[in-house]
This record gives sequence, structure tokens and C-alpha cells, in this order.
Amino acid sequence: MWKAIILDDERQVLQGMKNMIPWEEFDIVCSGEAMDGQAGLELVEQVEPDLVITDVYMPVMDGLTFIEKLRERGFPGKIIILSGYQDFEYARQALRLQVDDYLTKPATLETIKEVLERAVGGLEAQAAKQMAEEEMQGKLELYQPFYKKEWLKSFVTGTRPDKENDFTHVDHPLVHSACQGVLAVEMMRGGRVQTASISDWHLFRFAVQQLLKELLDKVWPQSELVELHSHYFLVLLYADASVPAEDFIATCGEVAEQLYDGVDHFLNIQVKVGIGGITTSISDMRTSTEEAFSAIIHQRNPHHACKDVYRYMKNNQRAGQGSSDEVEEMWPFPYYHRLSEAIQHAQEKKALQVISEFMTEVEGRELKPSSMQRISSSIWTVISYALFDSGFSVEELFPGGEKEREGTGITKPEHLEAWLTGLLQQISEHAGWNENLRHKQAVDFMIDYIHDHYAEEITLTEIADQVYLSRNYLSLIFKNMTGETFNSYVTKVRMEKAKSLLLEGKLLIYEIAEQVGYKNIPYFSTLFKKHTGYNPSELIKS
Repeated sequence: MWKAIILDDERQVLQGMKNMIPWEEFDIVCSGEAMDGQAGLELVEQVEPDLVITDVYMPVMDGLTFIEKLRERGFPGKIIILSGYQDFEYARQALRLQVDDYLTKPATLETIKEVLERAVGGLEAQAAKQMAEEEMQGKLELYQPFYKKEWLKSFVTGTRPDKENDFTHVDHPLVHSACQGVLAVEMMRGGRVQTASISDWHLFRFAVQQLLKELLDKVWPQSELVELHSHYFLVLLYADASVPAEDFIATCGEVAEQLYDGVDHFLNIQVKVGIGGITTSISDMRTSTEEAFSAIIHQRNPHHACKDVYRYMKNNQRAGQGSSDEVEEMWPFPYYHRLSEAIQHAQEKKALQVISEFMTEVEGRELKPSSMQRISSSIWTVISYALFDSGFSVEELFPGGEKEREGTGITKPEHLEAWLTGLLQQISEHAGWNENLRHKQAVDFMIDYIHDHYAEEITLTEIADQVYLSRNYLSLIFKNMTGETFNSYVTKVRMEKAKSLLLEGKLLIYEIAEQVGYKNIPYFSTLFKKHTGYNPSELIKS
């Protein structure tokens, strides 16, 4: 219902308008009346009407002054003047004050009804516009974290066009730092991750991501974690001018070791960590990214003899280690990243374009046969993980291991290009590749949303409204792509988070339960034991 108030200095007119106008016909309720502008202002504050009908000449405060005061206060509703004065100056002032209609007394009922119909139409249009703006604002707030992730990801991986690398408008600590460093983290498919299902793989990746964030908050808060495709993460470290470059180089190594130790100790998941070179310009961070991944791939300069942590070194820094060709120096991660994303999003043309651009660079390097074999092996791994993330297994698309064996024998660029093109053609011909794209995007959004909002009350209906799919259909595709029900996956995420908090030993059980979305402590303990095999108190003791 719309709310209206009436102002007139004659009580008979007020009563007549209240009784004569068919308010309900326009879904309006008459919520009050006043006999002067000052009383009208107080009534507006009390009632907060959508529509004001006012006379011009009134004691204490006239109608035009009253309207001017309303406009100064930002009154958003409709204003109609119903006055016995036809003076042009009044009409001109009313126009200046953006009055919606100006009627002269006596006005017929039909005329008043026409004016009310226009006013209500305007109110409905305003309400629809406001709802659309609020919905858009809600979507912007919802997607803002995802936009930030994608911006950082495209920037540090070198997939952002150079013309868009103007950072003068970006308000981010990284932009204003004096030194930057990059650590690459690779999850290994060994140990408890070896036979993980798709849903468990997402869960393991979430657990690693959360732990890395917590460790970084403790050891070097001036940092940013970027989740890349499949089994890769980037850690961006930055420092201000007060930190000497030599100290920052040492810090990067210390942080890398603490991340490695933390993931191994708390999650029992194998990782490798690569340390890229230090930069003093954020535009060079994409180079540091390639260096960090190159350190992982070639494993030439272990930062610690007993750990899979490696530091990148240039040829002229490797005294007595022999020479190396270019691909050993720099792993072409931007191409691999773009190829993986194209495969995950079923973008065949984009994937072919990435392959073409990559082959142009490979052909210009005159690489050794051993380097060609390493490239084909790396690409096979990238494609395997991309397919796995999309809900496919390599064995399903390439049974018998023939394609993988072909890749190990590649020694020439033309053979590599033919092999890659053949792989892509075989992937694109699979019936489910294109069909699963929208489903994968919806499920990826759901998984990200769960990981970001696990501490809140999450409903499938709420998420279904955001991805414009029915609740039942969304439940079905989530189960089909992950092998888990929606509620089961939410519980798993919460229990894994609770487990890591319990192992830290800083919070009480009821505090941890609240942090992962449970107010009923016995219910939380029951779920925890069902998921882990331990009561929360038993886990702490063990």
C-alpha cells in the first residue's frame, strides 16, 4: 500500500477529500492530515508518506515553503498541489520545486483520479528502478571478491593485456609497495590426494587455500593468495621501503619454508614451493611468477635439502652448474594458464589460439629434444588437471595411455603442435564438453560461495536465485558433477575448517562451532565425529 497525507487549512476540505477519494482503488491509504506546513513537516517525519497533497495558502508555513523544506530534506515521494489560487507565480514556483501536478479548486473527482493514477504510476516506476538498482548493487557486492581474484590472477600470470596495466587508479597495497616477491605452490597428487574424488579434490584445495591464508596472516600479513587453475596457488609478498632488499629476499625463503611445513604438518598434503626473483616494479611480477614456477619444474636450487622448496636462479648465478637452454630458465606459465582456462570453459577457438601463439614462441627458441619432451610432459599435466576440474578423467577421453606415450617421444616443434591439436580435437568431440560448461560454471560458483560463506546460514534456494536455476535442478547438477549432495559438501567444508581450528588450539569448542556456522554444540560435535571419527575433545587430546 502507498501512504498519502493531505494538507489544507480548511477542515471541511480535508474531511471531504478523505471521504470522497476512492483511495483503495489506487492501493493508497490516507495516513494523516495537517492544517499548516509546519505540522505537515512533522507529519512527514512520523508517517514517511509516498504521496503528499497540499494546499498553497496556509497559516504558520505556506504550501510552497513546506514543499521547499521537503526538497531540502530529500523527500523522494510525489507532491500534488490542490489550491484555490491560479496565480502564474505560484505555478512557476511549483515547477521550480518539481511538483508533480498542480490542480485548482474545485477539482472534479475524475480529474483527481487521473492525477492519482499518474502519481501511483510514477511511484511504481521509482520502486521498480530502486529494486533494480538494489539488485544490481547486491550483485556487484556479491561478485566484487570474484572480480578482485580474477584481476590479480590475470595480472600476475601475464594474461592481462598490456594496455590495461595502468595501476594509477588501483587502490591496493601491492600497487604502493616498494618490493614484491612471488611464491608458487603446487599441490601434488600423492598420499591422501592420490585417489580423491572431484568433490574431495575441491575440499583438499579449499583446505590448502585456507591454511595458506592463515599462515600468511601470521608470518607475513603483507601478502595476497591467488588461487590458480587446478593444483596451483600463487603467494604475492610485498614490503615497503623500510625493509632492505636483502632482508626481503631472506623473508621470501623463510615464508616459503613455513608454508611448506604448515601444509605438511596440519593437512598431510604434499606440496612444492618455488621462489621467484624479487622485483621493485609490480609490472615485473609476471616475470617473477614464471621464475617461481620454473624453480618448481627444474628443482635445481633447493632452498632446504630436506624440503621441496626451490629458489629460482639465473644461468650466471649457477656457478659450476653448467649452461641451460631458455625453456629451463623460464617456464611459459601464462600459456599454460590460458590453455587450462580455455579447456575448462569449453573455448575451443581460444585454446587453438593459445596453442598457435605458444608454438610461435617455441619455434623461435631452437630448443633441445630434452626440452621439447619436458614441455609436452608439462602440457599433458596441465590438460589432465583442466579436464579433471571440468568433471572428466583423462582415462575417459584418452583410454589406454596412447596419447600420453606419444607426448613423451616428442622432440620437434611441428610434432608438438600436431599432438596438441589432436588432443584438443579429441576433447572437443566429446559429447559432454560443451554441454557441461554452464553446469560447471554454476557448480564452480556454488563451491566458491560455500568456501566464502561457510560460517553463515547457506541455503540452496538462495544460491539458486543467484545463478538463475531452479533449486531442484541445481541440486541435481551439483550431485552429478561432484558426487556429493549440496548439504553434505557444506558440512564437509565446515568440518575441515573446524578441524584446522581445533588443531591450532587457540579457541574453545563452542567458539569454533560458532565460527563454522553451528550454534547447537551437541549437534556440531555429532557431525564432527561422523566426519572425522573423533569427538572435538578427543581430537584435541590426541
